[in-house]
Formats: sequence, structure tokens, C-alpha cells
Amino acid sequence: MSRPIQNFIKKYGRAQFKMLIKMFQQGDNNQQIGNYFGVTRERVRHWKNNFGITRVVYTLNDDVKNIMDEG
Repeated sequence: MSRPIQNFIKKYGRAQFKMLIKMFQQGDNNQQIGNYFGVTRERVRHWKNNFGITRVVYTLNDDVKNIMDEG
């Protein structure tokens, strides 16, 4: 287990670590998460960088897909 994970669990507990990860996965913004844990958005950004990778997926609307599929 990495040091940042150990430090988080030591301070907030394992249940709160699971809640943090759930909030990341749900797409809660850094301000919402910061308010929940009583920390800054910057601290949340550090957690995100330490605990995983953020990926953005751009999905086309069906109309656009249809146009792109046309010859």
C-alpha cells in the first residue's frame, strides 16, 4: 500500500477512503469532495493524482455518428 493511501486511511479511516473513491467514480467535483472532507480543492486534486488516473471520454451523439458513418 502506498504512503499516500496509508496516510489517508490513518487520518480518515478505511470507510472514508472507500467513500472518497466512490465520489471520484461518481464524478463529484473537487469542491464537493473538499467540502465533505473539510479540505481544499487543491488537496482533493492531489488525492486524485495519487490514487488513480482521470480519463475523459468524448462520446458522439447518434446523429453525429450517423454522419461519420456515411461514405
